[in-house]
Amino acid sequence: RYFRNAWNSARVGLRKLLFVRNAVGLLQAFYEEYQKPVVLMTAQVGELELNRRFGSYEGVGLWNGEECSVCLETDDKGSTKADEALRTLNTLFKEAELWDNNARIYAARELISVANDWYEPDEDEEPDIEPAITEADFVKRIYISEISIASDGSFELYYLTDGMFTDHVII
Repeated sequence: RYFRNAWNSARVGLRKLLFVRNAVGLLQAFYEEYQKPVVLMTAQVGELELNRRFGSYEGVGLWNGEECSVCLETDDKGSTKADEALRTLNTLFKEAELWDNNARIYAARELISVANDWYEPDEDEEPDIEPAITEADFVKRIYISEISIASDGSFELYYLTDGMFTDHVII
């Protein structure tokens, strides 16, 4: 009876060892596949590479002649598809000039008073009665830094402010 129990224990141990060896092999294959870059080619931006950690495709493109980051969120966690975000990207880039112009004008109208509150003239300048920054100046000074599109197709345009709000961005 002792030998039979020992044999059964050895057999169970051998099965576990074989299972672990197979599991390690499978995990290694999965890890190697996981490490391979996944690239999404777009007509508007070119290559966007999947950042698996954040579940988004990322790259750099030109928005009305200005270089900016582009981020498309994947459809689901762990997915490599970004169909809805890609549709929005196509729509935005078809009328990029209109979207950009409207976003700049809206930001200027909403934030011009804040920009002038933050404005500090140089020491050698005399304070003006007129606002230091006009809406037209505001529109010209901001520039695109990122386009971020969520999995549901909603999007945000990030604009840098040329120091009007120190290092803050406009979204």
